[in-house]
Amino acid sequence: MNSEIDDRMNLPQKTLRRLFSQCKIRFHDNRRLCRYLDCSHSTLKRWRRQENTVPRPILLKLIAFLTSDEQKKVLSQAIPLSKNWGQSKGGKTSVLIRKERFGDEGFLQQLATARSATTSGGLAGWHREMKNSDPKEYYQLQQNRWLRVLEFYRTSEKVKTKRVKTLKKTYGKNYFVNLGLRGAEANKLTPLERSVACLFCPENMVRKSHVTFYNVNIDFVYADKGRTVFEEVQGARNNKSLLFYDLATIVEKIKTLRSHGITGTFLVTTLYKSKRRRGTFHGDMGLWLLEHGAVPIFIDDKCTLAVRKNVLLGQHIERNNIANLCTKDVVIRNANRLRVARGEVSKKFDAVENEVHNALSRFSPKGKAILETRFRTCLVSDNSFVFRGEQFVVFVSRRSMANVIGACGVVKELVSPAIKTVAFVEKPRQRERRNGVSGELLNRYVDYMFYNTRDLHNWACRSTVS
Repeated sequence: MNSEIDDRMNLPQKTLRRLFSQCKIRFHDNRRLCRYLDCSHSTLKRWRRQENTVPRPILLKLIAFLTSDEQKKVLSQAIPLSKNWGQSKGGKTSVLIRKERFGDEGFLQQLATARSATTSGGLAGWHREMKNSDPKEYYQLQQNRWLRVLEFYRTSEKVKTKRVKTLKKTYGKNYFVNLGLRGAEANKLTPLERSVACLFCPENMVRKSHVTFYNVNIDFVYADKGRTVFEEVQGARNNKSLLFYDLATIVEKIKTLRSHGITGTFLVTTLYKSKRRRGTFHGDMGLWLLEHGAVPIFIDDKCTLAVRKNVLLGQHIERNNIANLCTKDVVIRNANRLRVARGEVSKKFDAVENEVHNALSRFSPKGKAILETRFRTCLVSDNSFVFRGEQFVVFVSRRSMANVIGACGVVKELVSPAIKTVAFVEKPRQRERRNGVSGELLNRYVDYMFYNTRDLHNWACRSTVS
């Protein structure tokens, strides 16, 4: 009987539904039937609706409970199917366009060339052979092809660009650039921002959320006659590098506003203790913020909340109280954080760090190192080496640009600007690469940026040879 069942066959819909109904009665419900057939409920539904063909092993299980006469009756109604049943016919438009451009003979010649490109044949074989034999030329060809496609979309009359032109004409050329900022002005607050919105606000001041000035979005703006207070809300972060990146982004906002003549007091409101992340705000980051004209406020600390209230009321700002709190945090928690740093140094390299270490072999890298900041805190680098009297530190991340940029920023701002920073990100997130602030901080804090070990190794070879 098994030989009578083809791999590509189907049954009439009435017969198939009757067969599944009999099996369902035997197993009482579909859940037990799915367990018996070893399939999901959605797969069973597709078989019943004839969206997919029933595989041979499954059909054998379904008719196993029938008598021999019933089995023969079911199999006699089977419909044999072609090998490409269920597959959509594609390539019609492509074939017509290529025949119009090259003619019938030219089209056939192209197919013959593609099939005979390699022993395996086909376009995939051509790509594989070109990539292995001459990768430089192959990537150049691919890049030129994509550039031609992009140029076609930009210039061709067949592409519908009327909608884009209308939006730019109506809302300005920077409509798509500022699209994210416009979305931020929808007043959708995060849970932490909602907590800040419940804090003290004087009756004579108008508070607005997510206001944009010169492409800079501020979380909260408090305005009174001739006086403005800006408040940025910062989420809790245990990672010092990521925290510095966020704070450096806020400092960039402050610089942008001041460059356009907008003055006022800038508050950075955050949590001092985070229950979910089981950590505290890094005190040295608070001291760095004070140096750059921002006032850190902790919503779970009464002392800093009093400072925030005085700022909004226009009274004297007690910056020393906040500085003392941050200094106390550095003194109390430094021993514990130093112990954690020593533990990180003793850890073995992961796969990416090991590849970077091997690529830098010409520099004789020393491995991970503990860097001491001017606030007596510490930071661990993923690698380090000395070349021609200059100290180099290396920071590695698999995907996060913010992590390596923040670590390099801590080195430049808090350790020593003379130290050369090398950053390596294997597969950076596209949204971070497109971020304009990331580009500014990258140029400021990172001396050498790499995205693959080949370029890193070539740079090491050129530097040591010269």
